[in-house]
Amino acid sequence: MADQMTTENVQNSAAAAVARERLEATNRSSASWFFFVAGLSIVNSIIVLAGSDWNFIVGLGATQVIDGIVAGATGDAAGAAVWVVTAIALVINILIAGVYVVLGIFARKWHSWAYITGMVFYGLDGLLFVFFAAWLNVAFHAFVLFSLFSGLKACRELAGLKETQN
Repeated sequence: MADQMTTENVQNSAAAAVARERLEATNRSSASWFFFVAGLSIVNSIIVLAGSDWNFIVGLGATQVIDGIVAGATGDAAGAAVWVVTAIALVINILIAGVYVVLGIFARKWHSWAYITGMVFYGLDGLLFVFFAAWLNVAFHAFVLFSLFSGLKACRELAGLKETQN
């Protein structure tokens, strides 16, 4: 009887370890989207503020709106004022992207509130693309939101796994 209890404990322990490993991988993958979106948003801003007219679909709509306003306002102008306005826009965009980096850090530490907050922010950001009828960007936002939801689900499943082990 004691041998049977030990075998069951080992099997349960192994199953829990496999489940935890799967949840950790899902969390890492999902939380990485925060960093990816933040990084490419900054790259997009640098590209646009440098005068190019293309960007990645992964970026944030909020930073693209700021970039568009600055590009439109400065137009063909030159001088120190253009550099100051461009620098201010880049700082604002870095702050916006920084919020996503912070959310990614907390999401990797299994804080479900980071996923929820990030999903709300990214969902609202996606509405900007709906307004501008940028459907490829909307579709990509939906994909990332699904990936973030997977991370949130992994956080909740891990919390349930921890409860059953205690």
